[in-house]
Amino acid sequence: MKEVLHRKWPWNLIMQSDHELSKFEPIALYNLQEKPKGNFINLVEQKKRIDTMQREYADIFKLKRRTVPVTNVENKNE
Repeated sequence: MKEVLHRKWPWNLIMQSDHELSKFEPIALYNLQEKPKGNFINLVEQKKRIDTMQREYADIFKLKRRTVPVTNVENKNE
């Protein structure tokens, strides 16, 4: 199993995937602005956010879109 992360500030959704990256199962949801940082994955009121973020990640993965702006990639190579 592999873990993948989808960040949509201030949220981080961690998903577990098979080795073929053919499915993504949410296992943790964190709000980076909350203190203490707790896992929100089991909260019913976060279900819509989890579903939306999972769908967004699947779309990004299928389309092989960049998740890092090109300018950031270029600056790292300097």
